[in-house]
Amino acid sequence: MSFEQGATFFVNPLTAYCMVGRVEELKSKCCVVTAAASQIGQMIIKLLIKKDIKPLCTVRREAQVKLLKERYGDKIAIINTSLPTFNTDMKKLCDKLRPSTCLDAIAGDFTGNVLEWMGFGATNILYGLLSDMPAGNIQAINFLGKNQTLESFILFPYLATK
Repeated sequence: MSFEQGATFFVNPLTAYCMVGRVEELKSKCCVVTAAASQIGQMIIKLLIKKDIKPLCTVRREAQVKLLKERYGDKIAIINTSLPTFNTDMKKLCDKLRPSTCLDAIAGDFTGNVLEWMGFGATNILYGLLSDMPAGNIQAINFLGKNQTLESFILFPYLATK
């Protein structure tokens, strides 16, 4: 079995399960799911739906929007990050759905932006670097004035605490 196959069969499902467990611990009713069309993203979506937590999904292509709409219908909210109106549209969706957690596989400026869009007490759980950029655009006022948190998620240290 290759490393990629091993991740698909063991690490990714366990990671999704544990991250959704963390979202539950934080008592979230809505969670931003980045890279939502990926294998782990779809595992996360299914688990969130089972837990009655609304997934607010981000994807990069219209074909991915269509795919997720066909699979999950109105159980999810979905937005295409490639659209020129993404920032405005995402802010409006966050105002409407009030996500209090984000499972962030992207990093880069998205990390700080999503904290800006989410409300008081929100938590961004950073578990990937798909942008190939360090987490950025982070405003200290979000931690001080909005009581927000930025966490990392690495499976095996997390499991050691359980």
